[in-house]
Amino acid sequence: MKKLLTALTLATMLSLTMTLSALAAPGGGAQVTKQDLDSNGCNDFFDVSLCFTSDGTINRTTTPSGNESFTIKLTECSTVIDRATGTVISQVCFSTKGHGLSKDGVLQELGQKSQSFGFNGLNGSSCTLSFQYHFANGRLQFDRATACQ
Repeated sequence: MKKLLTALTLATMLSLTMTLSALAAPGGGAQVTKQDLDSNGCNDFFDVSLCFTSDGTINRTTTPSGNESFTIKLTECSTVIDRATGTVISQVCFSTKGHGLSKDGVLQELGQKSQSFGFNGLNGSSCTLSFQYHFANGRLQFDRATACQ
């Protein structure tokens, strides 16, 4: 029993050491990157301000063999504001979440869920659009869309 525990402990330590060495060595293991997509700002045009916000990230994991896994999460909004009153005249927001796999730069699989919301402050109307799709094996597997709910 003692020999089995010793062998398992050594095997675990060796495996952990090899994994950490591969991750630490340049080009020796998977590379993980994160890209922030955050920005915001406003510009004045005549009697209105146009404001834009973006919040999101792309995470990628790439292996030495050329496999890449990535996720994206992004929300963007554009808002038009009356400068004199501060009233929101209109706003459009878009959000998306997705996951994909590629091999040597060729897309193998991609699934995404997106939603867009529009608001008209002048008449109080709004509309939400939703879209989902899945691409794999070189073709679109399915797509679903709903409009103005």
